Amino acid sequence: MRSHQALGLVNADPGAALKALKNPDYLPELDPDKRSALIQTADAAVLRNQQRHALNAEAAARAQQKAWDAAQTVFEAGKMPTPEYAAQLTQTFKGTPYAAALKSMLADAPANGAFVAQPLQAQSQALTQAQNKMNQGGATPEEIKTYNRMDAAHKATLADINADPYKAASERGVVVDLQPLTMDIAQLPNQLATRAVQANAVSTWAGKEVSLFRPDEAAKVATVLQAMPPKDRAGALQGLTKGMTPGQMRAFGVQLGSKDETLAAAAMLSASNARTTAGRLVSEIALTGADAMKEDRIKFPAGQSKATIRQEIDKATRGAYLSEDAQRAAGDAALAVYAGLVAEGNSGDVGQAVRMATGGVMDLNGQRIVKPYGWQDAQVIEALRAPDAVTKLTGGKPVKVGGVEVPATELSKHLPDATLGPSGRNGRYTVTIGGRLLTGDDGKPLLMPMGVN
Repeated sequence: MRSHQALGLVNADPGAALKALKNPDYLPELDPDKRSALIQTADAAVLRNQQRHALNAEAAARAQQKAWDAAQTVFEAGKMPTPEYAAQLTQTFKGTPYAAALKSMLADAPANGAFVAQPLQAQSQALTQAQNKMNQGGATPEEIKTYNRMDAAHKATLADINADPYKAASERGVVVDLQPLTMDIAQLPNQLATRAVQANAVSTWAGKEVSLFRPDEAAKVATVLQAMPPKDRAGALQGLTKGMTPGQMRAFGVQLGSKDETLAAAAMLSASNARTTAGRLVSEIALTGADAMKEDRIKFPAGQSKATIRQEIDKATRGAYLSEDAQRAAGDAALAVYAGLVAEGNSGDVGQAVRMATGGVMDLNGQRIVKPYGWQDAQVIEALRAPDAVTKLTGGKPVKVGGVEVPATELSKHLPDATLGPSGRNGRYTVTIGGRLLTGDDGKPLLMPMGVN
């Protein structure tokens, strides 16, 4: 009976049982061996309980930290929490070390939201002004906190835009009622028209033209296009240009690049409305060539191979592009066009392939540039000599060379001898005179438009 009493206490409260059993006055008649065994059982139970409580505490702490990290992601990105989420956070962190910090973040949320709803350019200017003010006159702890808060929100906004500009804009109140595209062919034109209105708002906010498709939508379109023969694929891409600006189409091409580089190149060609002199879509020729290379149906000229042709293309275009990625994309497109021409029974001509794929490359005043699509060398030269060349370049605003303002009359004398450089914007070129870049009052490079409005 006594052993049953002791065992019952061990099961009910091992901590109390351990303390009692170690006291010889507790159940003195209990067999010593039985007492020792019960002490060991109680001790093990106490240890298990301690470990279980520690694990539960660690799990609770991890869950709380996870909830806190998620909340910080929202606030630091400048996103406004919904009233329901704010109430949930308040309840979750009530009485915890996070409570005071949460209260501060909730108070800062409206200012953060207003900041990131501004266009990116305005955000950058505000950060620069704040940084200059602190550098020149010192800063209070509150000013430093405000700057760090704005900087974190700006960086998070940039990252979100790179991932999905529409989602980023929607989360910051720039656009509302963002609806997914159903990909129903009959409904797509109307859906794209609605999306185009939102795209204009997102583009203005992001400071660059965005595709009409969100990343997952672009991937679905790519899958549909890949199932088509080259002619239909090129026709479908050209059809999309009717609902997109060239910039939007190029942004769509960038999206396609992660799934199909040749399809991306074809989209870029469609954006330029690239056609042969007979009116045929160059994108069709490129897609035909890409399919032929994939299926190993290309017979290169004697002594040539895919690698040697690519080397010739790279040699012809090297130095004309802003980045290695752009250089590689142009080379891929030219190689596909070359292969398409050969697959259709034409003689291989690297120069022709480069002209058809890129618009052509020329040397101008010691600098290699990509010409506007369809332009001859003489047209580029004449564009710099034209009476309205300075007006097109400056828009009538002041121009600086090396930080020094230059009169328009003086600029017109030197513009024909200027060197042009890639800007990353189709049909627009940076301008350098005497080794110095032309800029506006804001210090940003002026861009010379050619072949674009």
